[in-house]
Amino acid sequence: MSSPLVCVVTTENWGEESWIDAGRMAERTIIEGQVNGISSSIYVAATEFEDTAQKLQSVLNTEEKPLFLFCMGYMKKKNRKHSQRIPVAEKIVK
Repeated sequence: MSSPLVCVVTTENWGEESWIDAGRMAERTIIEGQVNGISSSIYVAATEFEDTAQKLQSVLNTEEKPLFLFCMGYMKKKNRKHSQRIPVAEKIVK
């Protein structure tokens, strides 16, 4: 995939409401891209692990915490490999 667009969703407030809002925003953007033939790739590790999240925060030169990072672009190949997945049960907020 050629990814000319890198999207980072950040927040001043850390908590469940911010996580849900970030997910909704990213979801709407990704769905709109799909409707227009644009693929996306989500990079969870960039925001999930504290050390990489801090590096991303530094690169962006912001005090806000990065919640979600994804790229968008046009696919060159139909068959792409997926990264390792974390089980959904481990991520459900109760």
